[in-house]
Amino acid sequence: MVRGEDPGLFPSVNHIYRKMRGGQQLTDMAKNHLLDWREMAQISWAEAGKNEPIKKKLVYVDAYFILPNNKVRDVSNVLKLLMDALEGVVYENDYYALPRIMDMRVVKDKARCYLEIRECDSNEEWLEKVNFLHV
Repeated sequence: MVRGEDPGLFPSVNHIYRKMRGGQQLTDMAKNHLLDWREMAQISWAEAGKNEPIKKKLVYVDAYFILPNNKVRDVSNVLKLLMDALEGVVYENDYYALPRIMDMRVVKDKARCYLEIRECDSNEEWLEKVNFLHV
């Protein structure tokens, strides 16, 4: 398991993309977050003794958000950008990422995101134990 931390604020979807001819493009703020998160991931990954991304295995990415104030935020909106930042560092493709928001708390002026990353156990016994909600 690898743990990492991001000091900073998290952009909303409205601040991540802007409409351009032919589709969407990342805003400058989103590009900066993506590059910062990728650099932090590279440092944490190297400190954990990992040299390469996990290949063709599912990866749990457990996120713990600490928000700076009581302003209502939808932290799930930041997951796509965060998973893109980890691509090529933690896993080879974000197709293999299983992001899970584990908790979010408010600690005044202390915005952070902690991540715990681990490979998914290939054992499928859990399939027999889980009650599925079919939607």
